[in-house]
Amino acid sequence: MPSRVSLLTGRYPHSHKNRVNYTPCDPSEIFLQRRLRDAGYQTGSVGKLHYFPPTSAHARSTGFDRVLLDDGVAATDPHSDYVKWRGANDPNAATPYLATEKGAANPFRGVVPYRFTPTHWTGEESFRMLRNLPLALPTCPRRGSQFSPRICTAFPRQIEI
Repeated sequence: MPSRVSLLTGRYPHSHKNRVNYTPCDPSEIFLQRRLRDAGYQTGSVGKLHYFPPTSAHARSTGFDRVLLDDGVAATDPHSDYVKWRGANDPNAATPYLATEKGAANPFRGVVPYRFTPTHWTGEESFRMLRNLPLALPTCPRRGSQFSPRICTAFPRQIEI
């Protein structure tokens, strides 16, 4: 997604040439996660990235140490860690994860129990990733203090470390 690439490169779409989802980025593009990793930080992403190709291996090639993907698009489901997890854990995995309740007062009411939704999976996996980080965090050269991992709430289903 152009906004995610802009956020992670610090450049406008006309500069990084990624104007629509699933457009390949120039391999020479410098991403924030690569700079952080090169400085000794552990980096990770859980949820949507909309990179092309939409694989964990490609996301790791941009600088993430750990990646769990779910772009929430049927075409990318073969690469989705969420879809694989749901298939192994939800007894009703045959029900599409975006299915809604027919005839309900709220037409957006999902039929999949919350604990098996992409939103719940993203939150749980993000906290699991944070818990598994090494205890020794690098010291920020500017502030002289340790970096504190944060959960990004700008994109509700994307958590970055």
